Amino acid sequence: GDNSVIGGLVSASTLFVLNSTVGFITARSKRAEALIEGHPIVLIHNGKLYDAMLKRANITRHELNSALRQAGCGCLDDVQYAVLENSGAISVVPRDRVEERGMRDEG
Repeated sequence: GDNSVIGGLVSASTLFVLNSTVGFITARSKRAEALIEGHPIVLIHNGKLYDAMLKRANITRHELNSALRQAGCGCLDDVQYAVLENSGAISVVPRDRVEERGMRDEG
């Protein structure tokens, strides 16, 4: 290992250039963006859990249950949908919020 200042600057510059290049490529190409950043994955829809998606994303039931509790959902039936975002966060939309919004839009 090179512990010199110049070695550190070269390493930092290389990372900066690579990061900028990847950012430029993903901004120009939707295909490259999907390949590098991936797509959100639906884990639950209308209270139905997709076990295959949970396994594909390497999410444990404990992690999913924790996200559901943080969103105020006690069980799967309380969930309109839960999505694993590209960032790694799990977004949860409870059913009551979706239904309330629909009622307000109609009235």
